[in-house]
Amino acid sequence: MEMLEEGIELMKTMFTEPEPTYEGEHYRIEDAYNEPKPVQDPHPPIVVGGAGPTLLRIAARHADEWNVEISSRARGPPIEFKVEKFDEYLEEEGRDPDEVDRSWLAHVLVREDQETVDEYCDEIFPLPWGEESDMDEQLSNAEEAREKGDFLIGTPADVAEQIEAIRELGFDKLQLMFLDFPETRGMELFGDEVIPQFD
Repeated sequence: MEMLEEGIELMKTMFTEPEPTYEGEHYRIEDAYNEPKPVQDPHPPIVVGGAGPTLLRIAARHADEWNVEISSRARGPPIEFKVEKFDEYLEEEGRDPDEVDRSWLAHVLVREDQETVDEYCDEIFPLPWGEESDMDEQLSNAEEAREKGDFLIGTPADVAEQIEAIRELGFDKLQLMFLDFPETRGMELFGDEVIPQFD
């Protein structure tokens, strides 16, 4: 975590200073050449992912966008608590919570009707689940996947309803991994019938 925070500080220095110099416990540079500078002002957006207490504080100090991925939501307190803590940490840093983007990484399976959803779930589940050290856990069905992993599974109307719950938590960006890949039907259906529900 210390190396991550120093790395962000060092990059910001490289992006913004004419003769970047930085001295930390883990990284040091002196008059490091970094031209041309980024076109973004003052620097490219910094995205910090995770939801543990240390990562939330690092994100509150440095991030232009906070991303939560599946395992970071599953560990520890519920995501609602983590959202509250992140807002608190932002305010402690003197930052407006509304000025930091929030993104959500999710698996998605969307099909035209419940019968087709059930057929795909029968093919897909069980799925390995857990941290790298304990991947012997499994998600046995769609309901368990929704509960433990916040998977978005169902018809376009079902998936839109699940997304609305995510939006109510303040997340306005989605990063999606389609469970039916390399088929493209899920992506097409998402584009044609889910996204228009949020126009």
